[in-house]
Amino acid sequence: RMAFKSLRSASKKQISVFPTSEGDYDDASLRWAGAICAWFPFLFVLSFLPTELYLSNALNFEFRHDILYPYFGLTLISLVVLILASRSHLKLVQKSLDGLFFLGVFAVISFASIPIQWSELNGHDELREAFSWGVVQGLILLVLALCWVHIPSTLFRKPGAIFVAIVCASQLVSVVQVFGAPPEHEALPVSRAPASGSDTSRPNIYHIVFDAYSGRSFPEMADIVMPDEDLRDFTYFPRAMAHYPFTDLSVPSFLTGKTYKSGSLKAFQAEAKTGGLSELLRQVGYKTASYSPNRTRFWSHSNASQVYATSDEFHGQVGKIFMLVSAVRAAPEPLRQEVHATISGLLWGGENAYSHYKRLSVPLVDRFLEDEPLRADRGQYTYVHLILPHGPYVRSGDCSIEKETSYLDQAECATRLMLRIVKTLKAL
Repeated sequence: RMAFKSLRSASKKQISVFPTSEGDYDDASLRWAGAICAWFPFLFVLSFLPTELYLSNALNFEFRHDILYPYFGLTLISLVVLILASRSHLKLVQKSLDGLFFLGVFAVISFASIPIQWSELNGHDELREAFSWGVVQGLILLVLALCWVHIPSTLFRKPGAIFVAIVCASQLVSVVQVFGAPPEHEALPVSRAPASGSDTSRPNIYHIVFDAYSGRSFPEMADIVMPDEDLRDFTYFPRAMAHYPFTDLSVPSFLTGKTYKSGSLKAFQAEAKTGGLSELLRQVGYKTASYSPNRTRFWSHSNASQVYATSDEFHGQVGKIFMLVSAVRAAPEPLRQEVHATISGLLWGGENAYSHYKRLSVPLVDRFLEDEPLRADRGQYTYVHLILPHGPYVRSGDCSIEKETSYLDQAECATRLMLRIVKTLKAL
């Protein structure tokens, strides 16, 4: 008991030397450490989190590492501002810097322990908030707030600065990875000539995909928009079905003629882009032209001699989606839906982030048909991938844009595009 009292007395004496007034912040090294600690939430939210998000989804963001530049810039600006603020001897300013450090700790703990419940961004995405996780975050925040109020600066600033420096060093390693070359199967398509020059003895092949179009809907839609004479010379397979219910597997499957059984799923997907039907046709003398929503997914052939992607027309859309995902991921659990609604309202006027993406299917057809008269009439393989009638449902039966339509509306629009394509090709 005496030993315990002695230890307790020594601890009180030690604590008494911690800074409690404005004059105690005269130590320049302590102020520098305070600035570095205060930088922690900015380093994490504006640099670490976006970088990790990008590296995990570089294919979806089309390897556009330029979307990270504003975040890196804001990270550096925040450091400069905090260094200037740390020069103040006011206890209120210094204590505020300490509060930022604990806010960064809260962000890291939340990121590591609280899962986000957000489905795929495909027009039907749903963001959920769990009350229990919100309570957990509230308790974490309360504990850290008590630590901020009661733990003196000299106890954590210098160790905290060392920790932040280590995080910064690891971040630099990640930044280097951002600028590294993507894997060959994920790289942007490059122009490649046929193996032995274009074979003008072979007829053109047109491979046109209407994503999510149900074969069972076709007879009804055809009766509405397609006269019988336009369907002559075509074979309809009413029982034909895709092997998979989602694009990232069904496209590799029908482009390679295979199904995924075991091994690397990425290798299976990559074969559609670097090999498969397009490569087989290239080897026998065909030139490939690819028209798709973007240049990086498995519907865009790496061996195409001509590539057009609608994403080229809305370069800023990728950055907007990245901003939305980064903001929602960084937000506390109880505020994620509010952050999602606010950011979406600012960037898209409250619409779904995917809606604009789908609206470009009709312009894709426009570009394909505009190029067609310039295309050779032999030795060409043309692949067109349209995100119709796949949701979200924003086109009516006549293909005009409305706030909300239905699957049948977009199926009718897709069928009208079929009719337009067939008539144009027959007329050439």
